[in-house]
This record gives sequence, structure tokens and C-alpha cells, in this order.
Amino acid sequence: MHAQAVHARLRRIHADSSCSGLTPRSYFDLLRHRTLTGASFLIEWCSMNQAAMIDRRRAAQAIEEFLRALGRDLKGDLAGTGKRVADAWADDLIRGDAVDAAAVLREGSMEAGPLDRGLVVARDLAVTTMCPHHLLPAHGAGTIAYLPGARMAGIGTLARALDALARRLTLQERIGGQLVELLVNELGARGALCKLALTHTCLVARGERKAGAVIETVAVAGLFAEPCPERDIAVAAALAGGRV
Repeated sequence: MHAQAVHARLRRIHADSSCSGLTPRSYFDLLRHRTLTGASFLIEWCSMNQAAMIDRRRAAQAIEEFLRALGRDLKGDLAGTGKRVADAWADDLIRGDAVDAAAVLREGSMEAGPLDRGLVVARDLAVTTMCPHHLLPAHGAGTIAYLPGARMAGIGTLARALDALARRLTLQERIGGQLVELLVNELGARGALCKLALTHTCLVARGERKAGAVIETVAVAGLFAEPCPERDIAVAAALAGGRV
């Protein structure tokens, strides 16, 4: 991608997304380290912006104070833990906060032709999210099924949009609901379904301590929100694990 085109893309993404405040140095860092296009470019740019806005020193100090409040001595294995935890949260665990999932879908979609309207199912997509109630992770897999309308998303774009919505302090139920609404509203999908099957650390490691428990949620939108043959096919393919 030529530099002029890259800068034009940066300006367009900046105007289109909820991210702001990227410094000129960050622009050049992004251009120097890698050449990205489409949704990957958007995610990388927004994530850099979020990482710059997070006060890592303050977060690290808070973690260290938390450990002291638990009676721990910050030596040995715990030396540097505050910084490591702050970096993990900023760089990975809440990376999705800075990403506009709607823009990811728009940027990574294409016009659907008359032969591109069949059911699309992407299954076994790895999902990690953070519970806002206990600040503990949940992980598992997601399945996305949708009937393309005016536009269809690239397969990788579906995975990136799901990751953008999941890598936040959020609820499992909300992730699927947001995704299917975006598929219908942003891409004109005739129907959309998202199933998430996650293991929650807050249920396994504390409280009820139900080892092996899996929480499943299903969100639907468009045609799939009402009984119809299209929904039956989507349910057979996505929920029951069948193939059509």
C-alpha cells in the first residue's frame, strides 16, 4: 500500500471510528512496523491508540497496592507483577474497547452477488472475554451463522468483529447480541445468529466451583428472530453442530 493511500485510510478510519487522539509518532510507528489492510489495519490502529491512552503506571501501582492489601510481599515471584498485569490488560484483555466493531465489519465486507446469498456458518472461533463482576476471564468458542443481504463479510472479518466485542469487560450475553445486531444493521444480513459456549473462571475457580461447567448463549436477529425455514436451517447447522 502506497504511503499516500495509507494516510488517506488513516484519516478515513479516524473520522469513522470512535478512536481519537493518535499522535503523529503513532502513525509512523504503525507504518514502519507493518503494512496492514482492511479490518486488520483498523484493529491495529485503534489498539495502539487505546494502549497510548491507558495509564499503565497507575494501573501497575494499583495492582501492587492490591497485592499488599492481601498481605503479599512484592519480592521474588511477585516482583514486577504489577507492570505485567497492567500490560496484559492494556495489550490483550481489553484490547477490544478501542475497536469499533461496526467499522471492522464495514471495512472487511464486500457487495454480495446473486449467488452469494446462501447461509454462512463460521464455527469454533476462539473467544476470550473478561467478566466485569469479578475481573476474571471466560473462554471458549463461538459460532456465527448469517444470511448475507446487500453485503457479505470476509471470514476473517467475522472472527475479528467477534474478538473486538469480546475482548472487553462485558457479559457473555451482550457479546452475541451486539454481533448479530451489527450484522443485520451494518451489512444488511437477512438473518444472523451467534452461539457462545464459554467456561467462566468465576464459576469454576470460586463460588460454586463447578469444574467443567460451560455456559451457552444464543442471540438472533433479523429473519432468525421468528420461526421460519431459514431459521431452522441455521439452527441445525449452528446449534446442533449439524452440516447442511
